[in-house]
Amino acid sequence: MRTPWLVLNLVFALVVAFAIERQTGIISRQPLLAAFMPVVSAIGGNGGNQSLAVMIRSMASDDVPGAQVPGILLRQLGVGALTGIALGVSFGLISWGLVASGIFAGGSDPVELATVVALSAFAVLVIGATMGAGLPVILRRFGLDPALASSIILTLITDMVGFGGFLLMANWLL
Repeated sequence: MRTPWLVLNLVFALVVAFAIERQTGIISRQPLLAAFMPVVSAIGGNGGNQSLAVMIRSMASDDVPGAQVPGILLRQLGVGALTGIALGVSFGLISWGLVASGIFAGGSDPVELATVVALSAFAVLVIGATMGAGLPVILRRFGLDPALASSIILTLITDMVGFGGFLLMANWLL
């Protein structure tokens, strides 16, 4: 039962690779983006997986009546926003410090890069947390196993936002 989902994951990963390839111009102009891009994606993936685990655990113990789903999704949106603010600001300050001090070199303006990093981290955490909570509910409604399928789809979403969204934001702001 796992193999079809892993094959779908491969296809989704190639979609992400295509999105990144479309943005190679900004990476060429701002090579530090290549260093920070996987960090943004990892933050979103891990934040989303935490929400996913909470929801699947609740569903497995039948603690999620249908009427409570909107409230749970709203709560996870709030959790994503709060963690997004905390990690976005932290990661923005860290990236600014690394570039401003010369530890990371590459010609990027530290403030502009920190802004891209902070906004991207915020966005991917909000989306990851919300989708992490919502995907199991949607998949179960379609008769699919949330434990097998949710992480595959969540990875696509957080990678698209973490890589593709990060590079799009960099194109707009740098």
